[in-house]
Amino acid sequence: MADHTNGTNGSNGTNGHAKRAIRIAGASGGFSDRQRAIASLAALDIDAIVGDWLSECTMTLHGAQKVDNERLRAEGKLKEEPVGLFDPTFIDNLSPALPDIAKKGIKVAVNAGACDTQLLASRVQEEVDSQGLKLKVAYVEGDEVTDAVNKLIKSGEKFTSLMDGKDLEDWGYTPIYAQSVAI
Repeated sequence: MADHTNGTNGSNGTNGHAKRAIRIAGASGGFSDRQRAIASLAALDIDAIVGDWLSECTMTLHGAQKVDNERLRAEGKLKEEPVGLFDPTFIDNLSPALPDIAKKGIKVAVNAGACDTQLLASRVQEEVDSQGLKLKVAYVEGDEVTDAVNKLIKSGEKFTSLMDGKDLEDWGYTPIYAQSVAI
């Protein structure tokens, strides 16, 4: 007897093939978070891992450091180029998971680049290559919005705190760095 409830003759996919749900696992990390989360998840039967390594603390620290580095560079006082303005624990979190990610074809999408997304992507590629794996590494940039925020403020746009309802101009500080966050 055929099941006509979904129009597929009893299967839950097309062409008579059963489809299973896509299994997505989530991880987050930071200076004080569980460092083995990605490796633990990659060992499971999953299709994708999404993660967030950009706490407000991380973004604030790296944003302020980037501004300081740019100022010092302009003044000729930057003694050495920074190592990377992203969570320094991310590679240590990802590295043990890479063999399972490659073997199982797990897709990974993380927000971990902070103020140096391109550099983090190159470090991830170096780690992938050092393990002899064939994985594609890509990154998205464009979330630094400091100039846009400052232009909006100058044009009269109000930015209101979700915490206390006060406008940014009432805080007594000038924004030095801004990143957009997708939610």
